[in-house]
Amino acid sequence: MSMFEPDSIPSGQEVKDYLDRRFGQENSLLHSIRVQSHDEQLPDIHIPIHVGRLLYLLAKIQAPRQILEIGTLG
Repeated sequence: MSMFEPDSIPSGQEVKDYLDRRFGQENSLLHSIRVQSHDEQLPDIHIPIHVGRLLYLLAKIQAPRQILEIGTLG
């Protein structure tokens, strides 16, 4: 099923796959942070890239003066 077929509702997996393709690409900065965190034996980041990008987008839309991030690794 294509994401653009009229009268069709994509499954949850299809939506996740689309978000992974669209937003799930790791840039060089994020990659180097993950490698450095692994080298320093920090716990893995458990937030998928597409979820992090969605949170970033929602934060940008709200234009807050400050953001409190809890549980930052590295």
